[in-house]
Amino acid sequence: MSLAVYEETGKDIAQAYKEQNKPKIEKETSYILSQLVMMFMSVFSDRIKSVYVNMQQLHFNEIFITSEENRTALLKWLEQLVKIDHPYTDNYEFGKLKVDFEQWYYQIGGREITFDYHQSYLLKPSEAAEQLEVSTVTLNKYVKQGFEYINNSSHHRIPKHMIPLWHDTYMPLKYKRCINKRSYGIKNRKSACRKLWKNY
Repeated sequence: MSLAVYEETGKDIAQAYKEQNKPKIEKETSYILSQLVMMFMSVFSDRIKSVYVNMQQLHFNEIFITSEENRTALLKWLEQLVKIDHPYTDNYEFGKLKVDFEQWYYQIGGREITFDYHQSYLLKPSEAAEQLEVSTVTLNKYVKQGFEYINNSSHHRIPKHMIPLWHDTYMPLKYKRCINKRSYGIKNRKSACRKLWKNY
């Protein structure tokens, strides 16, 4: 993102919140979201093949997006878009950025987001367990608690950033909250589908 675009976007965000103009706030939130998705796919192309966001399931949380918390978040992400022009070599820093992004995505009303990783960035469960110094049984318990696990046809299923993140005392809790919000959204969609089915 160029400095000119950065400055204009910052002004647009400030104006939208000054006027408490909900359509403009939604527009700026959508713009930052799309820019972040493109950033992950371009800057972190060594780790990520694609990022899928279900826009049809994105119904903005009006209370949150019009809040001061989201205004601050938009400016923080805008700053991030300007600063990041090369991928993090540190898996922990990358993982932290990804978790922060997912948390914000669910806060604004997102319901489904999927990261498709290169196989070279994924570990086998046995490798992950060895690096965490736990048994595969304990690793399975972690997975049930929200430890990121890619359900694919390969034996490589654990993103490398999960190892340093899980060693952190705070990040696992933050990641679990993201998983809970995602699960809540999926549960709500299934409940809505069942209600629709009953109406026919």
